Amino acid sequence: MQSWESEGLWKKAKLFMDQAGEHDQASSAFAFFASLSIECLGRSALTKIHPVLNADPRDDSNILYACGYSLAKPRSLPAHSVFIRLEKIIKSFQSQHRELCEFLALQRNAHVHTADLPYEGLSTDKWLARFYDTIRILHDHLEKPLEHFLGPDGASMAAEMIKTLNASVLKTVREKINAHSKVFSSKSPSEKESVLRTSELSLAFPASNQEVCTCVSCGGKASLIGKKYKELQEQYVDGDLYMIVEYISVSYLCKSCGLSLSSIEEIAHAGLKTHFTKTESTNLHDLYEHDYQVEYDNM
Repeated sequence: MQSWESEGLWKKAKLFMDQAGEHDQASSAFAFFASLSIECLGRSALTKIHPVLNADPRDDSNILYACGYSLAKPRSLPAHSVFIRLEKIIKSFQSQHRELCEFLALQRNAHVHTADLPYEGLSTDKWLARFYDTIRILHDHLEKPLEHFLGPDGASMAAEMIKTLNASVLKTVREKINAHSKVFSSKSPSEKESVLRTSELSLAFPASNQEVCTCVSCGGKASLIGKKYKELQEQYVDGDLYMIVEYISVSYLCKSCGLSLSSIEEIAHAGLKTHFTKTESTNLHDLYEHDYQVEYDNM
């Protein structure tokens, strides 16, 4: 029955999640491995109650395997049935969580079994926050800290993403956008041109933690400010060393109309990016200087 042990399935889910974490969250690779991870996590949650819940009931040998009788190679329950059972068993696992799991399973099947590329262009705002909310619920059921699955930084980021599901923030954000849009519209054409030009020039050379975007209120140039989340694998291209850094959006400002947002919740409800990546050039000395700083100091 080792194949259906709850702990083993959780470890496999974590392995897939670790592989997802090697990529930018907006990438197809991240979404693919996340899809594999959440299915294994769901099966881990079921088998924690009893392995028989993971057995395909169409063959008695599968049920017998779950009870400790290894008569034939077992066949597990189809993924969609796993999520249906989780919804019936775990009170906090509701229809929106089941639907998210089913959506990811369908994308995974299309990715593996067809010529389609379903993860390409799949915006994170369609699934990522609910994904983190779902794995949090499954970990509560498993009585495991989410930090063990995502790491401290990942769990902290997940908590911020889950906040974006708070629909009560949406009304406030819409009112704020409409108010700034109304004030900007009341300006004369020359005033608009002047502030838009000034704002664009101020963002000609954005900082490393700054992403230039289009303002949702006035259409001018605005900026997202990010907090560094992780550094992806460095790449050596044409004699230069590059580092891709992923940032979580923490604030937003448009100098043209004055619209500002101060949390990832507001940023998400405004339809803006909750995270972005920047490519930074580096060199081997800068990359490994920290590792050998103590040795240098002792020379």
